[in-house]
Amino acid sequence: MQETKVDVALPKFRLEYEKSLKECFQQLGINKIFCSGAQLGNISSSENILVSDIIHKAVVLVNEEGSEAAASTAVEVVAYCMVFNPEFFVDHPFLFVIYNTKNNLILFMGRVNEL
Repeated sequence: MQETKVDVALPKFRLEYEKSLKECFQQLGINKIFCSGAQLGNISSSENILVSDIIHKAVVLVNEEGSEAAASTAVEVVAYCMVFNPEFFVDHPFLFVIYNTKNNLILFMGRVNEL
């Protein structure tokens, strides 16, 4: 097997995802931090403090200017007998995965339905 570089044309896109994790924490039995008298003395000297919500937000931005985005959109394809640089134009809905190449850990995964 031999590695082959592929020229990829990818549209600019920005995806945002936001989710409240409060209910997830409560289902795990973590409830006291959301109630009055939560005893969060290590966070604030005030006794009248509680956690109102825990929010997870992720943003993926891909454009022609971002070096991070360019690195995350690089594609390598393993081919057997190709001697030219194939081209792949993304002009339809697609899935994407951004992962850490050192340990193959998925960092972001998403879907673009409309271009």
